[in-house]
Amino acid sequence: MKASPKKKPNDTHSGKLWYLLSIGALLLITYLTYHKALTHEFTNWDDDKYVYENPILKMEKGEAIKESFRAPYYLLYTPLTLISYGLNYWYQGKEAQPFILTNILLHLLNSLLVVLLVKKMSGKDLAALAAGAFFALHPMHVESVAWISERKDVLYTFFFFGGMLAWLQYLQNRSPLHYGLTLFLFVLSCLSKPSAVIFPVILVLMEVWHKVKQTPQEANVFKALTNSLHINKIPFFLCSILFGWILLFGVETQGGQTHNEGISSHTFGMMDNILIAIYSFVWYPIKALWPMDLSAFYAYPLNTEPLPWYINASPLALLLFGYVFYRAWKQNQENILFTLSFYVVSIFLFIKVLTTVGAITYDRYFYVASFGFCFLFGIGIQALYQHPKFKMSAWGVLILLSSFWSWKSANQIKIWENSFVLMSDMIRQFPRHLPFAYNNRGLYLNEKKQLPEAIENFKTAIRLDPESPNAWLNAGKSYGELGKPDSAIFYLENCLKKAPGDSKVYNNLGNAYGLMGNFPKALENFEKSIALDPENANALYNLGVTYGIMGDTLKADSILRVSAQKGNEGARNALESRGKL
Repeated sequence: MKASPKKKPNDTHSGKLWYLLSIGALLLITYLTYHKALTHEFTNWDDDKYVYENPILKMEKGEAIKESFRAPYYLLYTPLTLISYGLNYWYQGKEAQPFILTNILLHLLNSLLVVLLVKKMSGKDLAALAAGAFFALHPMHVESVAWISERKDVLYTFFFFGGMLAWLQYLQNRSPLHYGLTLFLFVLSCLSKPSAVIFPVILVLMEVWHKVKQTPQEANVFKALTNSLHINKIPFFLCSILFGWILLFGVETQGGQTHNEGISSHTFGMMDNILIAIYSFVWYPIKALWPMDLSAFYAYPLNTEPLPWYINASPLALLLFGYVFYRAWKQNQENILFTLSFYVVSIFLFIKVLTTVGAITYDRYFYVASFGFCFLFGIGIQALYQHPKFKMSAWGVLILLSSFWSWKSANQIKIWENSFVLMSDMIRQFPRHLPFAYNNRGLYLNEKKQLPEAIENFKTAIRLDPESPNAWLNAGKSYGELGKPDSAIFYLENCLKKAPGDSKVYNNLGNAYGLMGNFPKALENFEKSIALDPENANALYNLGVTYGIMGDTLKADSILRVSAQKGNEGARNALESRGKL
């Protein structure tokens, strides 16, 4: 029998060079896929709350860092994410480009981590490259990268995947250094986004997979599972409990108000709620296979109509999922078991069982949850490559799918260009479901001084959801800017019926009465606005200007000084022009 030829050193070196060049090419293709996003603007969908109107970023740096750690911000405790915004804001300016570029760079790092993870798990270069291509280029990941407000996704994933890589190393050498590094990265991930609390369960899954993989002839999945529930997981679970409590504390102390103002909750019967929950679970794997008709917002069906057929049919997909899981369990197919288990654990927090607020699903929830499917895809491409008849077919499938994903992602990135394009895309797909999209599109048009078009959008939002105060307020403001105080007063007074304690409404009512020349009524409304919110610098400015118009310059200057101290530029300029600052 002939001995198999030994691999030459040059073959090994050329193989490593090919691997490194392939990774470099993947990262370059990913950057080129996303680079168009660098021309985009901030959107008025959460970017205002997290960045350009974020009061924390306007503090002194040291104070801002302390405040980031002090308490949850908009329900979520994400101090590292807020600090990362601050680094962009303080050192790179207030334009959108640095924020988007940081998101893209973090996504490139996350894609590299996927390559390293799958390489360590499979030992195969092509499997690692294919898994990285799935993660880097799949269009369902666009939302997490192109949307500035989802910095928390790409940041917590960086630490999450880094922790997984450190844990794999720990499973091999049981080094205290790698154990400590895993715990440290887990804490950083939790400080970036509370969704990381599932990490300890992921560690158990990885250890089960590792034990079964090491001894495939003797391995039993259930035995490996029980052996993996070790005391070394206790610190991780304690951290999860702590950050889970912080999350609940944030919801309780901030009244449970979501940062997506104007998004309605939906009321369904118990059976419909169960079907919707099942649909939201099976939707992600289906979309991963067929990523068409993607949206930044997947609206609930109208509760005045029967559920659509695809929601009623979702239990069939769940049965198929369960059957595949059962077969993999019985046959000790550790790769399929790991993939499905990873998905179940990582998507569990996002399944709409107890709440029907917002959307049924969001693309961003798949960002971490996709890792198992990336891994399985890589293993599948590798198996195809190792078959003598399908070596070239493996490359063909990988290149074809990567090209499709890149093209689809590039098109999906376009919808994040600005608020108008984003909201118009939502409205195109759900024209009767999303009053907040019309409201936000109206805000964008108002900012561009296209007031009649803005008002039409606000009116549509009111027609779809008459109880939401935002569109009433915004329509009143736009009518005031258009010089139609009677219409402004009508909409603002209707807004007061929905939100009687809103300082901004009284401020705008004061402006409308001022336009009519009814200055006593204007003063009355400005004073109500300030009584509700003493920090409302705009209302103080308007009050001071009104007193000036009425001839009481001493009182006007006194009030304008207070407004200037609270940051109103108009008040500062008015005082400076008269030498009264």
